[in-house]
Amino acid sequence: MAALAGVDVFRRLQDQFIDPVTSCLAARFGGAARSSGKLRLTAAGAEFFAADSESSMQLGSPQQDGAKLNAFLHRDTRGDKPEVEIEIDPHLVMIRQVRLPSAAKRNLVDVLGYEMDRLSPFEADQVYYHFTPDPEQQGTDWLAGQLTVVQKQRLDPWYQMLSELGLAIGRVTLVDENLPLMLKPRQSGVARSGRSATMLLWLAVLLLSVVTAGGLVWQQRQIAIDLQHKMQAAREQAAESMRLEEKLSARRKAIGMVSAQRQDYLAVSDILLELTRLIPDGSWLQRVNLNSDSLLVSGVSDQASALIALLEASPMFVSVRFKSPVVRDRRSGKEKFDLTMNLTQGPES
Repeated sequence: MAALAGVDVFRRLQDQFIDPVTSCLAARFGGAARSSGKLRLTAAGAEFFAADSESSMQLGSPQQDGAKLNAFLHRDTRGDKPEVEIEIDPHLVMIRQVRLPSAAKRNLVDVLGYEMDRLSPFEADQVYYHFTPDPEQQGTDWLAGQLTVVQKQRLDPWYQMLSELGLAIGRVTLVDENLPLMLKPRQSGVARSGRSATMLLWLAVLLLSVVTAGGLVWQQRQIAIDLQHKMQAAREQAAESMRLEEKLSARRKAIGMVSAQRQDYLAVSDILLELTRLIPDGSWLQRVNLNSDSLLVSGVSDQASALIALLEASPMFVSVRFKSPVVRDRRSGKEKFDLTMNLTQGPES
């Protein structure tokens, strides 16, 4: 428990104190980080844009094209470890709206990591993730916002290639968006010229953590207990909401399928109207039998063989044929027939 609290102390101090101070030291002693260009990651690979925006190159894979990118950058070696901005195709990430208890603000990174397997198909150690709060939900009992998740296996090979080329990872955004996202590994330092100052800061942090560890352990334990109770209640409420949403989605899907099937069916009245239009004078229908996708009509006619061509001329009927041989009625002298045919669409019930 103490070890976990110490890690949390370091993480908080890094986010709130070390990173801002080391950035200032880098600007003071090593100069501001110089941009070497922009790497846009897509499902097909990547494209690198030079900082002057006048040239670019396609990259197929980080394993094969690292040397090619190094040669492309070799002509510009001023300064020390320039940064590369990262743009990620939105198709590579998963974005969803989430809602957490307001108490999660105190330890948001760990709470999201703990809940990652419920909020996404992945475990926390498989992804980089960033939470963007919804400003309209500020001041309520809930912390609502947008969760952006990307698999590490999509980014780490490219990050490793940049590291091997001596390039630092700068700002990470989605394509056509300007909001920076924490979709990268935590940095252990800044420019090489600022490493000595960073080491001194780490020594100060270690001393400070020894003094404050006892109080922070107790405080974190109380926060964890309180947050666990609230998260359990929120988890139960979320599970109930998901069950209701699944039921509603299933009913909507069923309604949609019924509507689609009704559009594909012919109305029985339309079929009878078409038969009335096509059957010529001198022919009478005595029986109509309608199945799911076929039609059987029986009757008498002066010339039954001519009915096949008349019925096949309709867009409603196909494969018109006699079901049985035509016979002549002794009393009327007309031909008795039984015709069967397929419907281009099923009848509407």
